[in-house]
Amino acid sequence: MIVDICEKDVERAINEEQLSFVYQPKVSLHSGKVYGYEVLTRWDHAKHGYISPEILFNTQLNGCLEQMLDKHILLQLFSEISSVIELGYTFAINCSPRKMYDMHFSKTLLNTASLFGISPTSIVLEITEDEVLDNIALVKPAFDFLRGVGVKVSLDDFGARNSTFKQLLNLRFDEIKVDKFFALNSLQNPNAMAMIETMIMFGQRVGSNVLIEGVENEWIHKLLINKGALQAQGYYYSKPKAFRDAFNEYLG
Repeated sequence: MIVDICEKDVERAINEEQLSFVYQPKVSLHSGKVYGYEVLTRWDHAKHGYISPEILFNTQLNGCLEQMLDKHILLQLFSEISSVIELGYTFAINCSPRKMYDMHFSKTLLNTASLFGISPTSIVLEITEDEVLDNIALVKPAFDFLRGVGVKVSLDDFGARNSTFKQLLNLRFDEIKVDKFFALNSLQNPNAMAMIETMIMFGQRVGSNVLIEGVENEWIHKLLINKGALQAQGYYYSKPKAFRDAFNEYLG
């Protein structure tokens, strides 16, 4: 179904509190413990129902409205996670690379986090590979600034598009997330697992953590451990959950 979204829809989403978050854990394969969460935005549209984050964040907005949306999401998110931040988890936020073309978003991110006593070291920005690697000169100033104050930057869905290892050398990512395609196809296609092994070795050489997405069963989980993977994410560990469900044991 094609959904036609306009600026009025986004304004209504902000004013009527239609946006919420779900949390999917990132797991250390060495210890079996959760060390962080990816935060996924959910939009419950009054007319269309669930709207994917891709549609929301790819909707063309005027500058003021886009900044209003960023501020609203960050305020809502940091307010929510402030009650569990002492647990020591990192929280990864999906971020369009174009938000790093200037310093406005970076400053809004840090200022909003400070309102809730959240350290930059607890924040991970996940940015998609295609646009950031095509616009390195535009992204690099904000990229270096954020990493300099402790924010971690993750390259999301690596391998899903036209990645090259040469381009990766131009930006120092704290984390590289290997696209779920490779784990999901590792049973049928040995080349998929070979790609995962290559990425693990590459990450070790350049000092980036490598996380494998799309782990959906025990077989893939055990295979990744045997291949030297250290971090993973997927439905085998947990589906994305609402805040209270994800942290129920702590919140009581």
